[in-house]
Amino acid sequence: MKKIKEFLLNNKYEIYEDKLNNIIEGNNEFLHILVMKKDEGKYLVRNAIGCYFDRWANSGTEFWVNSEDEVIKYFSEKTKCITDAVGELVYTVIEESEWANSDEKIRKMIDGLYSLIKDE
Repeated sequence: MKKIKEFLLNNKYEIYEDKLNNIIEGNNEFLHILVMKKDEGKYLVRNAIGCYFDRWANSGTEFWVNSEDEVIKYFSEKTKCITDAVGELVYTVIEESEWANSDEKIRKMIDGLYSLIKDE
């Protein structure tokens, strides 16, 4: 996982590494990610918007890839990894607003999303 760690550090992610369990977590101003290498050589990739991250059980996008290069390619393609994270956030906004049935809560979530993606 040396290549993944180098990629994250070079792209200004703050990282946490658990070598015993083959896990790297990374945070930047927008994303919270986790990469875990399994014994069979596959990599579990998880990706969520950092400020909306709750816990891995119900946050973000999750999928498997076969190599470090595929992990790096995914996070290099900003239009892909950020779109996945925003898509998950939009789903959460809809799900929570339906459950809470509160226009004020919906507006707060939409304003939070807008603040993440607007140009400064």
